[in-house]
Amino acid sequence: MTVKTPANSTATIYVPATSADDVTVNGRKLNQADHVTFLRMENNRAVVNVDSGTYIMVSKTK
Repeated sequence: MTVKTPANSTATIYVPATSADDVTVNGRKLNQADHVTFLRMENNRAVVNVDSGTYIMVSKTK
């Protein structure tokens, strides 16, 4: 999924995943992505906070 957050904003994103290790952002592991903070797992979703910008999030979850 592609997420675009306007300037001077943040967003909370729910990404379908069985674990945070299943998610990449802009081709990097979730815990190594710039301007992205992993918050928690909730109901088979990785909950992340992102700063303004464009992010391509990919989950291995089927």
